[in-house]
Amino acid sequence: MDTPTVTNIPINTYVNDKADSILEKFGMTTTTAIYHFLTSIIETGKLPVQVGMKQKIREAQIDEIVRLVPIGKPIDTKEELLEWLNEDW
Repeated sequence: MDTPTVTNIPINTYVNDKADSILEKFGMTTTTAIYHFLTSIIETGKLPVQVGMKQKIREAQIDEIVRLVPIGKPIDTKEELLEWLNEDW
């Protein structure tokens, strides 16, 4: 077995504390969760599905914003919304 490497990762205190409390319910430590996360990446060559879902949720939220925000001109795509958001006022 390889000698463990110590890795320091700066993590927002809120995220760290919330994750610790959830992981504790599963009987896991943050170290164990990170180990399983990295092992999954190695085994599959991809990010775990749950991580990939976050981007899909963001995209869905942007789609909803495009549909709901009245801005004075039609916006039909995410690209048009981002272009409008970046316009000079």
